[in-house]
Amino acid sequence: WWAALGVFAAVSAAGVVTSTAAERHFGCTDDPRIVIDEVAGCLLTFLWIDTGRLAIVLIGFVLFRLLDIRKPGFRFVQRLPGGWGIMADDLLAGALANLLLRCIRL
Repeated sequence: WWAALGVFAAVSAAGVVTSTAAERHFGCTDDPRIVIDEVAGCLLTFLWIDTGRLAIVLIGFVLFRLLDIRKPGFRFVQRLPGGWGIMADDLLAGALANLLLRCIRL
């Protein structure tokens, strides 16, 4: 439980720092070569979820990807500066996917 939270927090913090640097390096915002935001979002999707069944993993992944692509109601966070803007939309998609996955499991 605590280890999962620690890994998620470390990846998210590293994501903000490395995304900021990558944005400067590539000369554009949210370059497709930056994928740590996707990793952090997926980690949040499954944080404290029992992933012992393949169906739960598949549903969670699909939920995360759909929410990450559509960004329902939270597209504005991409305007945050540097790595924060790159990471925020994926973290919100992951949080929402986590909540939806919990509802589906009920």
